[in-house]
Amino acid sequence: MDDRTIKPRMSKAQARQHQRILTDEKIQAQQQVIRNDVRATLRANWNESLEEASERKILVKKTEEIEREVALANNALVMVCEKGPAEAATGGRMAGI
Repeated sequence: MDDRTIKPRMSKAQARQHQRILTDEKIQAQQQVIRNDVRATLRANWNESLEEASERKILVKKTEEIEREVALANNALVMVCEKGPAEAATGGRMAGI
C-alpha cells in the first residue's frame, strides 16, 4: 500500500503517525549504513596498522641479522689481519701440521 491508498482511510493524526514511522525507518536504515561503513573503516585501519607493525618487526629482525653478520665479518677480518689468511681460514690449526 502506498500513501495515496492509506491516507483516505486514516485520520490526520494517523497519517502523521504513519509518516513519522516511515521517516524513522528511513533514518534507522541510513544510520545502519553509516554504522556498517564506520565498522568497515575501523577494521580496514586496524588491518593496515597490523601490516605496518609486522613490516616494522621484519625490518628490525633483518637489521639485527645484518648487524650480526657485520660483526662476524669484522671478527673474521681481525683474525685474518692478526694471523694471516691461511692460519685464519683453519682457525689456527695449521701450526701443528
